[in-house]
Amino acid sequence: MNSPDFLSLKQALVIFFVLTLLLNLFGSFVTWLATKTRATRWWAISALLALSGLLFLVVHTQWPNPAFILLQNLSYAVSLALVSAGMRDFHGRKYSPKADVIVIGLSLVAVAGAIWIKDSFALRVAINSALFAYYAFLAASILWRGKGSIKAIYTFASVSWFLYGLINLVRAALAFAGIGIDDSQPFVGVTYLMVFLFGPVCITGGYIGLIMLVVQKLLDEKHDALRVAEKLANEYRELSDHDPLTNALNNRSFSQSLERERARCVRENRPLSVVMADLDHFKIVNDTYGHSVGDATLKQAVALWRSQLRAPDLLGRVGGEEFVIILPHADLQHAARVAERLRQKLEAQTDGLPAKITASFGVTQARQGEPTHDLLRRVDAAMYGAKAAGRNRVVAV
Repeated sequence: MNSPDFLSLKQALVIFFVLTLLLNLFGSFVTWLATKTRATRWWAISALLALSGLLFLVVHTQWPNPAFILLQNLSYAVSLALVSAGMRDFHGRKYSPKADVIVIGLSLVAVAGAIWIKDSFALRVAINSALFAYYAFLAASILWRGKGSIKAIYTFASVSWFLYGLINLVRAALAFAGIGIDDSQPFVGVTYLMVFLFGPVCITGGYIGLIMLVVQKLLDEKHDALRVAEKLANEYRELSDHDPLTNALNNRSFSQSLERERARCVRENRPLSVVMADLDHFKIVNDTYGHSVGDATLKQAVALWRSQLRAPDLLGRVGGEEFVIILPHADLQHAARVAERLRQKLEAQTDGLPAKITASFGVTQARQGEPTHDLLRRVDAAMYGAKAAGRNRVVAV
């Protein structure tokens, strides 16, 4: 048993075990410092206690004392209990330590009996392994119920903790049966390999799974926050670009849209026309029925006109009851037909309106190289020409 090969293997396993504990501790503490959540704090303390348990074992090998064994067992047990506690917090569930206090307390009493009454290393291993298996299976069951976009990570972490529980369950059975363990040589045999080789691999996978859950959750929350921010930005832009009453483009947004559409039609060598509409005698509606009815009339007129327009057509409100429509790829004749259809639809509309509502329309087509303010001046003059000619008509110039 004292051959150089065995000593080399033993040293390698111990070093591997220590490195995995340090890796778990480092990852858990970095995650806690980055997130400052209660769940990650539990996991960081859990990793620290696992390393403390190993230190108590080392101290015991130098200065044998049953108290160090009890402290080692307590450290490992609380470490695993905090893994489940952290997962409950991670899922927003309340954690009560009462059950863990009872379970860990009973296990320590049993371990103390194995030390002072039976003086059996094998029995102590069986008790501890059964306890570790219980907490590992508990962690696996909590993780297995995880859902959502991080189901794959939940599965990875759950399987890692399940395998750790399975290893401890097998270790407990072997120790209880006296197979693969020798009280006179406690660090030799199958159970020794389970403690220092298979166990660290599984428990490290479990901790990595927990860290991955936190990272993925943070990424999901960031994505959700960006999506909400984008939605709010779009809503703000919508409000800043549109008239709050009718949801038509406001004056500023309409002017920008007109410049943009004119430039596009020039590049494509396509016509563009503009229609201006003004509701007839709208002041009488406000004075007779009140501004709330007047507002409802404006909204209904805009909704009616929008239902008759194409997707690329743009409707803007540039005055109290004055509206302008941009018709890309439409010449003067086509725009005049559109305006006439809008006039007829409004005149025929009676549902929801206090009285017969009509509008006067001016129509014009943009000219090559014409300044935008001249285009608007011409369509405005056409609309007032319709007013002067008796209202409720279309004038195209």
